[in-house]
Amino acid sequence: MPPDELKRYAPQLLGTAFEPAPHVVFGNGKEAREASKTKGNHGFWPTRPDYHSIFLLSGPGIKPGKLGTIEMVSLKDRLANALGVSCPTPLQ
Repeated sequence: MPPDELKRYAPQLLGTAFEPAPHVVFGNGKEAREASKTKGNHGFWPTRPDYHSIFLLSGPGIKPGKLGTIEMVSLKDRLANALGVSCPTPLQ
């Protein structure tokens, strides 16, 4: 990962970080020998060009709207804004 992106998205990591090749996920070594107990996976780099998800919020008091494309790391603030609450910033 480029050092400036590492500092922005994962300042707790020191040195070097690696992103797996497209359509590859780093595993724990057991997954090839036994059934995976993983229900999902997260951890791809947020600037990956094909890294998208769906954000859907529904319920009383939620106004219809389109957000367009957003960074994965902004979901906490988007959810808080939609609900009219604030989330504390974690201590570094």
